[in-house]
Amino acid sequence: MKNLKTAYLILLALVMVTSCYYEDVDDSKADLITTDSELFELLQNVAATSLDNPVAITCVEIIYPISISTFDSSRRTVAVNALTTNMEFSAFLAALPANYAISVSYPITAQLADGSTLSISTNAQLKESIDACVDEQLVAIGNCQALLQDCTWKVGYSQASPNTYLGATLKETAGATNFAYDTILGVGSWTALFIENELYINLNLTSEPAVEQTFNRNWKVTYLDANSLQLTDGLDEIILHQYCNVPLDDCFDFNFKGCEDAATPGFTDIFLEDYDFCINQILQYDIAVTTITFHPTEADASRETAAIDPSVPFRNTNPTETFFVRVSDSITGDFYIVPMTINVGPCD
Repeated sequence: MKNLKTAYLILLALVMVTSCYYEDVDDSKADLITTDSELFELLQNVAATSLDNPVAITCVEIIYPISISTFDSSRRTVAVNALTTNMEFSAFLAALPANYAISVSYPITAQLADGSTLSISTNAQLKESIDACVDEQLVAIGNCQALLQDCTWKVGYSQASPNTYLGATLKETAGATNFAYDTILGVGSWTALFIENELYINLNLTSEPAVEQTFNRNWKVTYLDANSLQLTDGLDEIILHQYCNVPLDDCFDFNFKGCEDAATPGFTDIFLEDYDFCINQILQYDIAVTTITFHPTEADASRETAAIDPSVPFRNTNPTETFFVRVSDSITGDFYIVPMTINVGPCD
């Protein structure tokens, strides 16, 4: 994901007690983590496993098993606990009395996404490493949240899911997320969050039941480019395109209108090149490497045969004409096919 470092993988190796008896510990020398410290709170948030926990730090992954040395209010070692999961670690931290402390042994080794390692030798360095991770997570969340505040987002064409709401818009107004599709309106929220070190957008709209069923999910975010997002949830996909400095137009979907000739109601000369702009706005393809051609049937589009010259007038024979647009990548040779219709009728 752009401008986002991958999570730290923190290996916590802990002090093992060799004595069979409790020993007093010199608090001035021991690098203890007390239950009232900020580092202890950070470790609680790292160990939090609930996806609904708003304070969970999911950009840090603890490698298990680990052992924790526990100290009472007199700084005597009272236990050494072996932990194997985040759930066990979270429960252990939650059960500690308020005046207790824990200890870890150093150095701690952190492995970064590029394969390099980081050696942590003190509690201060451990806190600093978690803080750095959290700061980047918060920046990513903040940037994602700001996207809706600054611009309008329009639902683009998906090759993987039904395009029922192609052209629908999402825009923040007065702190609320406003949804619009044709005459269907809705209002709700767009919330950025991290789940298991992945950036997500939670959409929660109040609208018609079909709209709520389609949009109200935790969507994993992938940046397709600077102005486009892919939202996925393992089942469906939503493509969103950003409109900041250009006016919104009427390019909502591939059902276009053609103006009939006054002398021949219901019929007109169709110039397919007139729809190039809308097709590009909806698909957001790179014109430098992408070509589009128009075909009378899907089979022709697949075989790349019987292409219709978009600059030559096409006289419709039916009030609604269907064409098939072949969108081809000139570099990879990949292509996909999009049906479009032109409904010929009176224009205001």
